[in-house]
Amino acid sequence: RCDMFEYDQTVFRSFASGTGKSEISSLIGVAHCFTVETNYLRGHHSAAPFEPSDWVKLGSCCLLALNDLDQLEYSGNLPAQLMGDLLKAEAFLAAEAEGISLETLGREDASRACPRFAKVRRAGMHASQALMNSPELIGMIVEVVEVRRNESEGRSWCRLHECHGGQWILESDLQYKDAQPGRYFYGVLLETAVSMDADPAVPHVAILPPGTVLEAEERRVVGEHLRVKIVADTRNGNQGGWVSEYRSAAFDSRLG
Repeated sequence: RCDMFEYDQTVFRSFASGTGKSEISSLIGVAHCFTVETNYLRGHHSAAPFEPSDWVKLGSCCLLALNDLDQLEYSGNLPAQLMGDLLKAEAFLAAEAEGISLETLGREDASRACPRFAKVRRAGMHASQALMNSPELIGMIVEVVEVRRNESEGRSWCRLHECHGGQWILESDLQYKDAQPGRYFYGVLLETAVSMDADPAVPHVAILPPGTVLEAEERRVVGEHLRVKIVADTRNGNQGGWVSEYRSAAFDSRLG
């Protein structure tokens, strides 16, 4: 999959105690658990140093190779919609490996970049089994990151964020809300514009530099932006304001 990969320098039987791959392999029984190691030098292939674009290509090729393994294992057994998602992902990764940037896929219903928030209803006669198994969710405002519609069943399933268990529950178990109140802490990774309104189009009043830590009390989606209401931050104190949780989405907005 990748001409940068040096097969002759690969060790397939290394099992050093205490490494990440060894611990994960022993804990969950993953057959293919490996570490990809690189540095700025190319070894035997070239004298030119690696650049960030090379690592993007290497990452894309690794994901394509993992996709190959999945399709060998599950060939013919995947739902049509999921198979379609895999094909879209493969096309995107193959383009990225060649240095071609494709437009991101459109957001459908809910995603990690633009989730939906909902209150979990009290379990009724037709509640999903996942909700029956997790009664602690009842009454909570949860984050929905994906919606799948089953036309044959005439109903929809919602996937909750991993912080709420990551399970699929029936859409009828939920009552959608505009926002998710709570107490959230963030670390700023890139320069982030602060506005005094939830609408990201209003003028900015400040810039938070990387490394800033902030506390927020509300999350809501405005347009196609996941917005966060600031209570305080280590840069401006208690000034407050709103920031976007993501600057941009990956090729598939379900990935964040």
